[in-house]
Amino acid sequence: MIFLNSLTKQAAAVIENGAKSVMSDRRFIEREIEKFLTSPVRRDMLTGEKYYMGEQDILMRKRTVIGEGGELTEVENLPNNRLVDNQFSRLVDQKTGYFLGRPFTVRCENNKFEKELNLIFDSEFLKTLRLILEDCYLGGIGWMYIFYDEEGMLSFRRFKPYEILPFGRTRNTESLIWP
Repeated sequence: MIFLNSLTKQAAAVIENGAKSVMSDRRFIEREIEKFLTSPVRRDMLTGEKYYMGEQDILMRKRTVIGEGGELTEVENLPNNRLVDNQFSRLVDQKTGYFLGRPFTVRCENNKFEKELNLIFDSEFLKTLRLILEDCYLGGIGWMYIFYDEEGMLSFRRFKPYEILPFGRTRNTESLIWP
């Protein structure tokens, strides 16, 4: 009986120590955000957006020559021409225009339902959808938040891909939503 009581106390101590060492939900979320903010995935998203806006690496280039001792030195007496031909922006706009250049139409047998859907999927929705598609090209993913506004209307909001960090499990609880 004494042996069993001692074993129970040891097991309780192990369980208690394990419970104390578990990370809180708040700390878990903080660590995930810290990892995302410094991740190569987010860095690539920001780089894609910078390239689209014309802030490309060529603008940081310095004209150099091999100087004394075989080291590269910057030349200041020669022109340092840097030309940005933003083909990336043109191609993103072209692909976006190809997919969403024309407004889509909603047709159904119920005319009242069709009118309601056309009120929801208006030009403002199409503009939001275009921006999300651009985000997909620039950052690899796009986010749309669907909600009801103060008047009870279905609304859509776009979030930049580098501002959102989703995590969790899908319904089958085997795969993560975000790596």
